[in-house]
Amino acid sequence: PIVSLIFMGLIGIVLSIVIYFVRGFSELSNFNMIIALASSAVYLLATLLYFKAVNIEEISRIVPLYYVSPFFVLVFATFFLGEIFTMSKYIGIFLLVAGAILISARGLSLSFGKAFWLVMASAFAISVNSIAMKYLLGFADFWTVYAYMRIGVFVWLIPFYFLNFRDVKDAVMKKGAKGAIWASTSELSNLIAIFL
Repeated sequence: PIVSLIFMGLIGIVLSIVIYFVRGFSELSNFNMIIALASSAVYLLATLLYFKAVNIEEISRIVPLYYVSPFFVLVFATFFLGEIFTMSKYIGIFLLVAGAILISARGLSLSFGKAFWLVMASAFAISVNSIAMKYLLGFADFWTVYAYMRIGVFVWLIPFYFLNFRDVKDAVMKKGAKGAIWASTSELSNLIAIFL
């Protein structure tokens, strides 16, 4: 999983540089830059936990579990952003969470293995990241917030570039251009999803 994160960091820093030269960055206070940096660490943790869960369990059981993240967002948005939802939205979030758990459960038994708890931790972390992004968007445009968060991802990954250089080199040699295309496509899809 760390190799995928390294590629994500490299592609993210390139996109951030392009954003800087094409649009420039809005100004963020030092406090908000710290929030962006901390949020990027949480995003990395969420992604790493997700990849670890995918290595353990079937993807068709992992992806639905991400629909518990609206529950965490609901809690954080209420406490940190003061957002209050309508009753129909609370019911909708309950149905999403219940559906995610039922889809991922094995039969009628609700036994949860290691992958379940990894995804729960990942959904929790991605919710923290989402709330931080929403907060930062009150101070800067999307492209600035995105770029600062991707710069943060790159910075947090610096030790891993050195510690995992051989793994990255082996992955590039093994997958070649096809791997680079897939990694780029994945990050581009991620950017589009975040933007939307």
